[in-house]
Amino acid sequence: MYNPAKPILADAVYFDKAFAEIGDKLSTDLTWLTNNYGRAEYIPELDDLGKVYGKTIYFPAVYVGDPKKPTEYLSMMPDEHLDNHVFFLLEDVQEINPRLGTIGNMKSEFSIIFWWDYRKVYVDHLVRSVENVKKDILTVLLKAAFKTCTLDIKFSYVDNKNVYLNFEADQVNRKYLMRPYGGLKLSGTIKLNTTC
Repeated sequence: MYNPAKPILADAVYFDKAFAEIGDKLSTDLTWLTNNYGRAEYIPELDDLGKVYGKTIYFPAVYVGDPKKPTEYLSMMPDEHLDNHVFFLLEDVQEINPRLGTIGNMKSEFSIIFWWDYRKVYVDHLVRSVENVKKDILTVLLKAAFKTCTLDIKFSYVDNKNVYLNFEADQVNRKYLMRPYGGLKLSGTIKLNTTC
C-alpha cells in the first residue's frame, strides 16, 4: 500500500476530534507533512494462524477497515510507503471531571509521533537536523489555539529507541530510522474543552 489515506471517522468526538484538529493544523502549516493518521492503538502481533506469539509484541496501528476488510489495520511502524506522517497515542487512563450533569472536561497523557524523509522536508536537507524539524513542529503547536483542546507539551524524544518506545525494537526496520529518514516524539498532557 503506497501512501495510504488517513482513516475518516463519521462522528469524531472527544480525543479523536481533538487529534483530527491538531493533525489538520499540522498538515496545513507543515507543507511537508503528507498524512495525519489520527489515533493509533497498541495491537498485538499475531502469527500466521492468528494467534499471539509466545511473548506478546505490540505495534502501533490505525484501524482502516471497510466493508470488504472489516478487521484491517495499518501499521504505523516507520515505512517510506506511509510518506511523511504523524499519529497520536493516548494513555489508557483518562481523567474525567464532570460538572452539573455534563461530561465537563477530560484529560490524559498523550504522544505525537512524527516520521519523515529529510529530502522532502528541506531543500538543503544535508545541513539540517532533527532539531530543525522539532523547531518547525513546536512553532506550530505552541502558537496554535485549538477549539477542542489545550496541549501541555512536556517532553521530546529524538533517539530512535525512544521515539518508538514500548514497541518491539525488532519490528523497526533500522534503515527507516537513519538518514535520509527521521523521527520525533512529543509527549505531554491533552485537556479537552467542555464543548468537545
